[in-house]
Amino acid sequence: MNTASKRMLFHVQAGRALSDTPRLLGGGRSGAHIRSFPWHDTPLGAIETWNPALVGALNMILATRFPMFLTWGDDNHLFYNDAYEPVLLGKGNCLGRPIASVFPEAWSQLEPLLDQARRGEPSYFEDLLVPLVRNSILAPTWWSFSYSPIIDFEGRTEGVLGVVYETTRRFLAEQALRSSEAALQAVTDMAPGLLWRCTPEGGLTWANQRLLDYVGVQTLDGLSWDTHVHPEDVEAAKRVHDVCMSAGRAFESQQRLQGKDGQYRWFMVRSQQVLSGDGGVIGWCGSATDIDEWRMAMDSLGDREELLRQFYGAEATLMWVADVQTRQVEALNPEARASWMLPIDGRSISWAEWIAALHPDDQPQMSMLFDRVASGEVTQLKFRKQSADGALRRFHATGFPITGPDGAIRRIGGMIVDVTRNVDQRVCLIDPDPACQN
Repeated sequence: MNTASKRMLFHVQAGRALSDTPRLLGGGRSGAHIRSFPWHDTPLGAIETWNPALVGALNMILATRFPMFLTWGDDNHLFYNDAYEPVLLGKGNCLGRPIASVFPEAWSQLEPLLDQARRGEPSYFEDLLVPLVRNSILAPTWWSFSYSPIIDFEGRTEGVLGVVYETTRRFLAEQALRSSEAALQAVTDMAPGLLWRCTPEGGLTWANQRLLDYVGVQTLDGLSWDTHVHPEDVEAAKRVHDVCMSAGRAFESQQRLQGKDGQYRWFMVRSQQVLSGDGGVIGWCGSATDIDEWRMAMDSLGDREELLRQFYGAEATLMWVADVQTRQVEALNPEARASWMLPIDGRSISWAEWIAALHPDDQPQMSMLFDRVASGEVTQLKFRKQSADGALRRFHATGFPITGPDGAIRRIGGMIVDVTRNVDQRVCLIDPDPACQN
């Protein structure tokens, strides 16, 4: 179409348009408002005299349910569709007003973007912060939007088309999530154990800082849990893992893990399956508690345990470790937890809560055992506990301090042996009269 033909589309003669003038169609509330507005009293003039490019652009935005607006003329007169109305809450009737008077609080940001579009240069932004007054309240808001030039049939840029979408709720939700994740990361980084999450195949997808520091890496690229497990412990761990997978229960095993210095330390490793909505395993979350000093202490007491075994004829029925500061105790042999009133999921409980299950007369001395061991003294004593069948059983307890590299005692450990069968409570009376010794 040549220039002459384009000009034939829209001619104004004595303030009236020829029959080829486009009509404004539909558009819901905004369309009806535009058609009924007294435009002849504004710089834009009567609607019948409008540039066809303006009418065409209006028909386009009024026909969509996505928030859109356009500005027209040197003063950037504002038009918008129904979906754009929430942007204007509390601002009154904005139709046809210069956009600078509608958004004075954001004009310093909007003006250069509109000028850029008027020069024929489109723009696009995601999550741009824009201060906005709605219902008389100034608040930060975030938007994703594009500004595009509207070019008429003469090739002139006469207006700007804006396609906008408010992202304030999502942006603030993601900001809160990031803050929550940062707080959680800070807490997990302060945790004394190694914490991680991995894929079903064992590839680490997240770890706390203590784990990264232990293995001596900055990122998780290519890091797998099994690569740091002692070769002698891998097969046993896989067997336990397979049983846990088939039974759907948590994984628990003592393993040696290699640190950044190449040395191995013993850890109590626990992990739980992470399930998808349909019940499939999509990963594991786990923790590892350093029990190396406890293992060393147990090894150093090997002779003592062997003597106990020979004397009492029994294996240790409970092996435990406790935190000196918190006085929390946990069992290290899972099969003994239930019978000793300890949480079967491996959680720790207070020493006072645990010894409350013992014979009342023996509770004070068991409380004393904790304090004596925490002060650095290896302590042994006997106590009684009622079994599930009501029988009163007797036990021999050994407690020992666990010192850290700095020599401080932060944890204590111990073992308990059931000695009931070695205690004969019958009393034999021997009468010196030979006549009675028949």
